[in-house]
This record gives sequence, C-alpha cells and structure tokens, in this order.
Amino acid sequence: TLFSSVVSFALGFVTFRYIAPEHLGIWGTFSTFTMYATFLRLGIPNGMNRELPYYYGKGDNETAMKCASTTLSYALFTIVVSLIVAICFFINFDFDKYGELSNDYFYPAIVFWIVVLIEPYTTYLSGTYRTSNHFDKLSQLQILKSILSAVTILLLVFWGFEGYLIRYLLISVFDPIYLHIYRPIKKIAIEFDFSIFKKLFVVGFQLFITSYATSFIDTLPRLFVIQNGSSLDVGLFSPVIILVSTILLVPNVISQYLYPTFSYALGKGYDRIYFWNKLKPILLISLVIGVVAVGGAVLLVDPVLSYFPKYGAAGIYIKASCIGFIFLGYKVCTLLCSIFKEWKWLYINTICYGVFMIGSIFVLQFLIEDPILVSSLSISLTTLLMFFISVYMAYRLTHNKS
Repeated sequence: TLFSSVVSFALGFVTFRYIAPEHLGIWGTFSTFTMYATFLRLGIPNGMNRELPYYYGKGDNETAMKCASTTLSYALFTIVVSLIVAICFFINFDFDKYGELSNDYFYPAIVFWIVVLIEPYTTYLSGTYRTSNHFDKLSQLQILKSILSAVTILLLVFWGFEGYLIRYLLISVFDPIYLHIYRPIKKIAIEFDFSIFKKLFVVGFQLFITSYATSFIDTLPRLFVIQNGSSLDVGLFSPVIILVSTILLVPNVISQYLYPTFSYALGKGYDRIYFWNKLKPILLISLVIGVVAVGGAVLLVDPVLSYFPKYGAAGIYIKASCIGFIFLGYKVCTLLCSIFKEWKWLYINTICYGVFMIGSIFVLQFLIEDPILVSSLSISLTTLLMFFISVYMAYRLTHNKS
C-alpha cells in the first residue's frame, strides 16, 4: 500500500505537469458517474464478501460455494444489461456539439464504459480472496499493479490526455486478468440459486445501499464545484481528489484485509472484545501517521506546485483538505457494523456522514465565495466529525452486551 501511495503521488506530479486542468475536469466529470453505475449490482457482491468468509469460518463450504456461484451468475447478468445501456448511450449522445473538443469527450466516454463493463467481474473475483491463504496473491497484485502504474506514467509524458486515458484503461483491465488467473475458486458452475440470492440480497443490499450512499456523499464536494464553477475549477479541484484517494489507500487496504479476517473470526465464535482490541492500535497508529503526513504535506505543497504553474492556485485547496487526513482511519471502524450485522448503527453512521458533508457545504457557501475552498474545507470538517462518531460507535458495538 505504501508503494502504491508513492506511485500515486508521482502520478499526481506528472499529471499536473502534462494534463491541462480543463481535460482533468472532463475526466473528473465522467469518473464521478462511475459510482452510479454500480447500483445495478443491488449489493449482491457485498453480501458475498460478508457471507463467504463467515461460512468458511463455520466450516460450511457447500453454502460458501453457492454464494460464489450465485454472485458470479448475477455479475454476468449485470454486464449484459450495462452493455445494452452503453450501446444506447453512444447512439443517442451527440459528441459533435462539442466541435473541436468532441474527441476530448468521446475517448473518456469509451474508457468509462469499458471500465463499467468489466467492473462487475472484477468485484466478484476480488471477493473470492477471502482467507489468509489468498492474501499473498492480493499483495502481489498490489505490487505488480504499482509497477504497471509507475511504468505507464510515461504514457502521459508522450501522449498527454490520451495517454492518461490509455493508462487508466490498462490498469483497470489488468485487475480482472490477474485476479482471474490466480482465482481461489477455479471450478465453479454458473448456477443461480434463488434462495441464496435472497440471503445475499438481505445482507448485501443493506451494505450496498449504505456504501452507495457513502460513495454518493463522497462526490458531493466535486458536484458542488461542477455546479458552481467551471471546468477549470473542476480541474483545479482534481489535486485534492487525487490526494484524498491516495491517502485513502491505507485505510481501504487495511479494511480489505480485516473484513474477511473479522468475518472468519466471528464464524469461529470470537468474543466482540477481540475486535476492539484489534482496532485500538490501528486507530492510534493512523492518527500518528496522519499528523506526520499532514505536516509534511503543508510544508511541501507550495514548493512542489511551483514546478506545476498551471495548478499553482490549487495550493490553498490542498492545505484546506489536508486537515481531515489525520482522521481518515475512522473508516476502519465502520467494518464492525457489517461484521456484526448491526444495521441500525450502519445507517446512523451513513446518515451522520451525509448530514456532516451536506451541512458543512451548506454553511460554508455563505461564508466563503470560492466553491473549491468550500468543498475542500467541507472534506476536512466532515472527516473530523466522523472520526469521533465512528470511534464511539465501535466502542459501543464491542462493549455493550445488550
């Protein structure tokens, strides 16, 4: 993960050097809607991610395999539906109205839809790596993906925005190829079991709808800039989005490891205090790392941006969003809601996130005229508040016997 973070930072520097803010704004608009395309999955992969390691922990391999085969069948169904929608999009969307910029919208659209089509299978495959025996392959994937990511940075140097899109596509295609070659479940029938589907839906849709809502809330700062600014403003906001995505690699990958590990432990019958004892050092370490990282970022952002004059104005926005990076470790706490199937707390956590983000944007827009600064500060303020809510929630879930 640290290797990936270093590569992501390097990519950011090269991107700001060779990609115009207007082009990043166009791609940022398309990529914002990538999240909306996941709604068709209805949370079935989310349900498998929770149930598969749980049944492995209970020793019920037959039910675990049924969960996998049903999820695979549904993933293939969603790919077919997405393909039909993609065809309709290209038939009806008028790229010619952008004149000389038509290719600047056409090429991102192609990349966007290819990623949408392959993502369901990628999500299914990654969900099957659910035991400690398979985490070494995921580690190898991260390293190889980082190497590919580093090498393909040269595409930006030679081909600019087109190279940026090609690079994004190559990395997106690499994931399912690697995951398919080393997939843990090699012999699996494409069989749809409706009873298993209902079980996955009951669990997965609640996980999905809250995850979907969280992802939607994540896009609100960018949508605010899109609504109240220009494509140049969206481009200047891109360094903030890239930096947030890079920092989030750490808690996200930790969660990727802890989620199946905790589900397996619950299936084995571990006491809830066990999970709190695992979370405490992670939270403390994340705070320390966050303070050091933010201090370094604030000191370095202006000298670094001096080499990227097109993005020099983004310095204040990066600093404003950095404050929240200290507290991003809170995202690990939300795993407990899914592990314990504590849906009430999952919904409370998601609602709080939405209220804090929307409320901060709403209030700040009356105090600050700059839409990019409003969005940047809202990210920091929301993250700070969510840290305290999530830690309290995790403590309650692991200590309240009732």
